[in-house]
Amino acid sequence: IGDFIAGFMAEMGARTGHNWIEIAAEPAHAADGHIVWQCRVILRRQHGEEEWGWGVGFQLDNPPPYTLLKASVRCLGSG
Repeated sequence: IGDFIAGFMAEMGARTGHNWIEIAAEPAHAADGHIVWQCRVILRRQHGEEEWGWGVGFQLDNPPPYTLLKASVRCLGSG
């Protein structure tokens, strides 16, 4: 997940425009019904007609140690 996000962050290096990161985590249920955290990390950029948001969604097991549920990883975004 870190390498995926780092690739998009590299595109945010321009000193013009507006860049931001949206992060969310909310309780949800996994496919087997147990409670997890549904997480979303989206990097956004806006500069004139250039506007995009790309990121990743995933679930973390709950309770701690919040293990990543690998089958839940999804690419998110539009541009």
